[in-house]
Amino acid sequence: MIRNSLLILTIFLMASCSGILTDSNEIKGSWEWVKSYGGIAGQTLTPDTEGVDQQLIFLKNRRFLLISNGKTTRDGRYERTDLEIAGQKRPAVKFESDNWDTFYEISNDTLYLTPNCRDCFFDIYVLR
Repeated sequence: MIRNSLLILTIFLMASCSGILTDSNEIKGSWEWVKSYGGIAGQTLTPDTEGVDQQLIFLKNRRFLLISNGKTTRDGRYERTDLEIAGQKRPAVKFESDNWDTFYEISNDTLYLTPNCRDCFFDIYVLR
């Protein structure tokens, strides 16, 4: 009886933990801004040069928060999708009220955001 109970408990725990594992394109979580670069002038912006401590938080309910210096500056919805560019599918996110999609790539603990527009800034965040 105890042996069967342990077996059932083990199976239950394994099944419930399977939701913890995510693929490499999982964007949910809290990300700290490190650097932005680009624009017409080819500028590089950092928290030090701009005097801004910024976090981008993706929530499970398809909401996102942009927090600058401890204050919420954007609170909206986002949609995660895959878009084809140059014959390859790439993960992208569409932020509510933006007119373009933003491609993203996650490498280790770093999030690279690349807007699908000309003369935009590319953003780099690290997982908090």
